[in-house]
Amino acid sequence: MSADTLKRLIEVMAGLNDKAAEVMRSVRTHAATDVTGFGLAGHLSEMIKDHIGVELYPAKLPYFEQVAELSRSGFVPGGLYRNRDYYQSCVVGSTVDVLYDLLFDPQTSGGLLMAVHPDDLQAFATLATGNGVDYWVIGQFKEEPKGKIILSA
Repeated sequence: MSADTLKRLIEVMAGLNDKAAEVMRSVRTHAATDVTGFGLAGHLSEMIKDHIGVELYPAKLPYFEQVAELSRSGFVPGGLYRNRDYYQSCVVGSTVDVLYDLLFDPQTSGGLLMAVHPDDLQAFATLATGNGVDYWVIGQFKEEPKGKIILSA
């Protein structure tokens, strides 16, 4: 692993969510959670329960480029398999690559997952950029199918 990669990993893992939370509070946010041990699929499942669904864009998920290589070599946390066993029934659509595994990857500090009102996305983007907060729009909430995470292209 290069020194630059190691430095970036440390920066991301040591980063706090305080600036992101401040930006989040400046717009209409319906729900939020920090993505931790249950992975993205687990936290999304808890957010939507059986009330709404979500269309997720796996290609938009942020991750370190080294994840694919580590995954291919079998360097995967055991919690990923437990999360996948438990939450995969909520996920509709399939992919066999590292992006699918990312949905179930247990995080120690995966950042904040926010449900920002669609009309406030531009304001959120402006505030986030102005405050040096990285963000990704990785999906959108849908009325149907309730309780499901739909993987989209």
